[in-house]
Amino acid sequence: MYYIKEVFRGVKVKLYPTKEQIEYFELCVKARNFAYNWGLEIWEKHYEETKTNIGMYSLNNMFNKYRKLEENKWLYLVCSKVCSLTFKDLENAYHKFFKGLKNKPTLKTDRSKKSFPVRLDNITITDKYIKISKKKYLKYKNNSDILSKGYFSGNTKNTKLSNGRITYDGINWYFSMNVKISIKDNFNLNNEILGIDFGMKNYMVLSNGKVYNYILNDERIIKEKKNIVKLYRKLSNKHKINGYKKTKDMIRLEKLINTKYKRIKNIKNTYCL
Repeated sequence: MYYIKEVFRGVKVKLYPTKEQIEYFELCVKARNFAYNWGLEIWEKHYEETKTNIGMYSLNNMFNKYRKLEENKWLYLVCSKVCSLTFKDLENAYHKFFKGLKNKPTLKTDRSKKSFPVRLDNITITDKYIKISKKKYLKYKNNSDILSKGYFSGNTKNTKLSNGRITYDGINWYFSMNVKISIKDNFNLNNEILGIDFGMKNYMVLSNGKVYNYILNDERIIKEKKNIVKLYRKLSNKHKINGYKKTKDMIRLEKLINTKYKRIKNIKNTYCL
């Protein structure tokens, strides 16, 4: 038996940007944080005065006038959609806050996650490159089953895309988006009865004798966590000597720690019971 349904599938690919493109990404992150903090301040003032929400469209119209000031001319170096889509993120954050799903939005700082939204109405995707807004083609690693199976290719005007975003995890840059596709669900039923027992020692034990362990008990994760503790100890000793001034050795240790955390995350994502 099978049935066809339309679902949104997430696509996340690794980018290989040039130095010029990395500088542009850093500028986009700065513009996104600037617009988010500015919109947050305006939203709070408007709500205190009127007890109503201002909305993303009003914020965007006000911001278009605000960035014409001499000290804000640098915002014209990035795509205007970065700021307008940031106000959409802010509006969604407030809607989730009023529904009790999330905490109240806070200011973005240098320690916040480096990411910025991307417009998807004029994106072009080929086998090896992605073209986003004004910048040249971005080289990427095609490790997505959606891209490899050819659900869409080339200009994507007829494909439903949403939530385009470029993020930085401390090591690499990634591009992600949601794609609406039609899939065929196949399922076969049999007369076998299976009992499942969830325990404290083991993740679960089946009635047919199969035992599944907890992912945190995996030897690879335990080993990486021990390495992270050692690296943090070295980094702490460096901080005691140099204070808050970062040296090349301290930056190297921070990158190693991020690499270890990324490896643990990849093990969890690809863990098979």
